[in-house]
Amino acid sequence: MDDNGGSLTVDATALDIRALTNADVVTAELSAVDNAVLDTIATPVATISATPLQRVAIFDASDTQVTSFGGASPAVVDTNNSTTANLGNGGAFTGTATDVLAYSAVCVNLYSDQDGSADGMQFQFCSNNSFGADTDSIDFNMTGGETRRFQFPVTAQYFRLVYTNGTTPTTDLDIQTILHPVSPAYTSIHKVEDNVSVDRSAELVKAALIAQVNGSGDFIPIQANAGGVLKVGGSVEVDTWSAGTLTVAEGGSFGVQEDGLALTALEKIDNASIAHSDAITGSHWVNLTGLEARSSEPAAVSNGDATRAIATLLGKAVTVPYAVPGDTWSYAGVSGGITDTADDVAKAAAGASIRNYITKVSVVNGHATVGTEVVIKDGSTVIWRSHAEPAGGGVVEKFEPPLRGTTNTAVNVTNITTGSKTYFNLQGFIAAE
Repeated sequence: MDDNGGSLTVDATALDIRALTNADVVTAELSAVDNAVLDTIATPVATISATPLQRVAIFDASDTQVTSFGGASPAVVDTNNSTTANLGNGGAFTGTATDVLAYSAVCVNLYSDQDGSADGMQFQFCSNNSFGADTDSIDFNMTGGETRRFQFPVTAQYFRLVYTNGTTPTTDLDIQTILHPVSPAYTSIHKVEDNVSVDRSAELVKAALIAQVNGSGDFIPIQANAGGVLKVGGSVEVDTWSAGTLTVAEGGSFGVQEDGLALTALEKIDNASIAHSDAITGSHWVNLTGLEARSSEPAAVSNGDATRAIATLLGKAVTVPYAVPGDTWSYAGVSGGITDTADDVAKAAAGASIRNYITKVSVVNGHATVGTEVVIKDGSTVIWRSHAEPAGGGVVEKFEPPLRGTTNTAVNVTNITTGSKTYFNLQGFIAAE
């Protein structure tokens, strides 16, 4: 043996030389003390960059030789939960539980040319391989002719996929499950222009919305009601108001506010724009704004149709007080006048829930010498009283507001003194209020 230029001679006859095979043990001693126990190594010396190195084997706690270090193991296909076998009407593929403790994520690619059953895609995690009550199952629908991709973090030791077909047998089914030792980035990619189905997987993100207060520069939280609807009432300030449609629920209302002054709340209108003479539909009758200037009478429309209000050529609105002409009435006294004290019917009862209203009365006494007290009655109840002197005496009165009778009750006129000769004249209208 060469020792830095010197030499050492060993008598081989004094050595117990034997051949060593793999797994044999050789003991090196120094001063009669075991120095180390070394396993034989198939190739004990390696050359790296022309420099001789000593190679050492390393074993884990189970005496298994470690063959690699560092870096991630590649992803693997989980054959327990992958298949291309077609399914019949209502047929199901139930995968076999796979221990996924060594992995961080499970990814599934699924294509079927036919629709699956309702919630037919089930991705199940379980802690004890029984898939009983402790199973965490995530269910989705499958639409035929599309590919679905899913990514799940490992949440329990065992994973299983169950897929149930719909009513039409498949002719092209491909389910592949991949196990990743390192979680890939979770994403679900769609075109911006596409609508996203509620059945698509998504990562739940909770965030608080804030908005800048006009003029102050501060940001405050945006408010919502208990149902999660964003609050838009109150003193909302906008720079411009663009044309558009605001939908209000049946019976709802909204308010408009400008410079801190509340304007009149506007009720929902079923048909906001209705052509003249068209029938009004929906639950709300409307008065359309704007008047039509007229110098002559417009053509009449049918009962219940929409119509424009009219005005003079100078814009003065034309109105009929109290009621439409068809609901007005008048009474002319009997020929020769009333000479007794009995009740005379001036206006018959108007019908159930309908009231008689009196807007004007005139009374003239034609007797030369006999005067009398005169009354108007709502049925038998006096609601107006005056006196008519003889020889043309009497009274004229306009009622503001009109005298109001009770529902379905006649209007009567009466003299209190016998022998007078009174002439009653009344005008009024009917209304259900």
